Amino acid sequence: MNLQDDVRLYMWDWVKQYTNDYCIERVPPDEPPMPGFSKGSFYTYQFYLRRGLFNRTYLTYCGMLFWDRFADKFRNQPFQIAGLETASTPLIVGLL
Repeated sequence: MNLQDDVRLYMWDWVKQYTNDYCIERVPPDEPPMPGFSKGSFYTYQFYLRRGLFNRTYLTYCGMLFWDRFADKFRNQPFQIAGLETASTPLIVGLL
């Protein structure tokens, strides 16, 4: 797949904006940060990509951008697509 530059840029911008608006949970400034996984660590935001990946346009753009970037590499040397956690299920299905 070879997307035209203007189409690729539009999709990238759209995905970035949607991710920023709907797929990042941020701690309000007046609240304490969320505890991290390692002892003593904290963070102020968390990605929640399932919101985006259950949106038809978001998933379509992610798939098209992925294959625009990796289709030639896949044709030359096929690779396995795998993922972790529940957000990977719609992403992998969308890529396939």
